[in-house]
Amino acid sequence: MDIKHIQFTCRMYWANMKGILNIFAEGLILLASIASLFVLIYQFGFQQTSETIHHLYLSRIYILLAFFIGITLRYIVRFGEIIQEKLLYLDIGIYFLLFAVLSAKVFFREVPSLDFLSKPLFVYTLMLLLSMIHLSRQTFTLMQTRIKPSLLFLLSFIFVILIGAGLLMLPNATTRPIHFVDALFTATTSVCVTGLTTVDVATTFTHIGHVIIMILIQIGGIGVMTFTSFFALSFMGHSSFTSKLVLKDMLNEDRIGGLFRVILNILFVTFFIEGIGAYFIYMDIRGVLPGATTQDNIFFAIFHAVSAFCNAGISTLSGNMCDPIV
Repeated sequence: MDIKHIQFTCRMYWANMKGILNIFAEGLILLASIASLFVLIYQFGFQQTSETIHHLYLSRIYILLAFFIGITLRYIVRFGEIIQEKLLYLDIGIYFLLFAVLSAKVFFREVPSLDFLSKPLFVYTLMLLLSMIHLSRQTFTLMQTRIKPSLLFLLSFIFVILIGAGLLMLPNATTRPIHFVDALFTATTSVCVTGLTTVDVATTFTHIGHVIIMILIQIGGIGVMTFTSFFALSFMGHSSFTSKLVLKDMLNEDRIGGLFRVILNILFVTFFIEGIGAYFIYMDIRGVLPGATTQDNIFFAIFHAVSAFCNAGISTLSGNMCDPIV
C-alpha cells in the first residue's frame, strides 16, 4: 500500500467523520435550542417551588453544556464556512461568553467579580440569544427547499400566532384564566397589528403578558422572516441562491446583492425611531401614572413606542389613549 493510497483513505475517513460529527453537532444544538425555549417558558410562565428552581438550575447547566459541545464541534468540522460569517467576531464573542458562564458555574464559583455570569436573568438571556441564532439557521434552510415564498410567509405568521396564543395562556401571563379563542384573537391582532381585542389588555394580562404582546407586535410590524433572515445571514457562512431569491421577493427588492444590508437598515431604522419615541413618551408620562415606578414608566414608554410605530393600536391602559390618566 503506497503513501498516496493511505492519504486518500485518511481523507475519505475524515470526510465521513466530519459528516457524522456535523450531524451530531447540529442535532445537539437543535435539541439545546428547543430545550432552552421550554425552560424559559416554564421559568417565566409558571409559579416556581424550591424543587422546580433546583431542577431549572441543573437544566440551565446541561443546556449550556450541550450548546458548548455542539458549537465547538461545529467550529471544528465547518471552520471554512464559519470564517465567512458576516458577524464572525460576534459569534466568537458569544462562544467565549458561553464558556465564561460555564466556567463561572463550575470552576470559579467563589470569585465575586464573576457573580453576574451566574445570575439567572443573564443566563436566560444568553440561552435565548443562542436559541434565536441557531433556530434561525434551521428555519433559513427551509428557504432552500421548493416551498413557495408566499406559502412560507403565510406559514411563518401562522406559526408565530399559534406560539403567541399558547404563551398568552400561561398562568403568569394573565391575571385570570382566559379562553383559547381570546388568547388566539389577541395574538392574531398583535401580529397582524389590527388593534382589535376581545379582552381588556390592561387588566387581563400581567407584566409578562404585556411583554409577550409587545414582542408579537414587533415581530408582526417588522416581519418574522426579517428577524429570522437577520440572524441566519449574520451567523451563516453562506446561503443558497434559492434562499436569496425568496428574501428578495419578501423584501420587495430588485437586486439579490446587499440583502443583508437592507435587513440591517430596516432593523436599525425601526429600533432608532422606536427609541426616540420611547424617550419622548417617558419624558411626558413621568409622575403621571399613579403608583408607577421608574421601571414601569420605562416599559410603558417602550410598549407604546413599539405599538405606535407598528400601527398596532394596543395599549396597556384600560381606556387606551382615551384613558383620563394620560
